Amino acid sequence: MEEEAAAYNRAKAAARELLSLHVSTEDRVAVVTHGLFGSAMISVLLGAPPCGYKRFLMDNGAVSLLEIT
Repeated sequence: MEEEAAAYNRAKAAARELLSLHVSTEDRVAVVTHGLFGSAMISVLLGAPPCGYKRFLMDNGAVSLLEIT
């Protein structure tokens, strides 16, 4: 099990990379990940800090849509 701080650090790095590649385009990007990291990634993209629990519950096979404009 990954520590929350480590997951958020990885999510920040991944978000920076994704945004640098796609933010100024009309690309649609699919990200496939596990629930804990997915929750951290959405939190980072929304600017929410670590909270000590999985903020966004994602089951296996779940789909989430986040539009960045």
